[in-house]
Amino acid sequence: MEQPALVIRSRGLRGYVAAILGAFTAVWAAIAAVVFRVWARPAALVVWLILIGVCAIGAVGIEVLNRLDYVKLEGGRLRWRQQEARGDQPVSAVRGIDHIGTGVRINFSAGQPLLLGGIEFRPEDIEKLVRALESPGPATQPAS
Repeated sequence: MEQPALVIRSRGLRGYVAAILGAFTAVWAAIAAVVFRVWARPAALVVWLILIGVCAIGAVGIEVLNRLDYVKLEGGRLRWRQQEARGDQPVSAVRGIDHIGTGVRINFSAGQPLLLGGIEFRPEDIEKLVRALESPGPATQPAS
């Protein structure tokens, strides 16, 4: 029977980017509406609405891209995708785990370490991953 993988996902930027872009869009939209009197000219109103839509879609897109980050422990392998890097290492290559604030650095026998910060990932999810790496279990065993 196949054992489930341990997967932790990024929590994005906690909505900061979307909130900042939303506030910027609201301020810009209000100023543009007054300066260009968009209510008086239909063509200006259409351009104004399109630009607001582009800003909103951009904010959502940035947030979605950040939420694609993950770390997966399955079948004796540790796989990850982050904005900076992607990786795949056997659990047997883990040489140490250093706690840094609310995050960790997972060192491997070869290659770059995996940095997991408490901003990108929930600290409790990071601890769950660390516990799984430190104690042998189904996810840390090679697939048969």
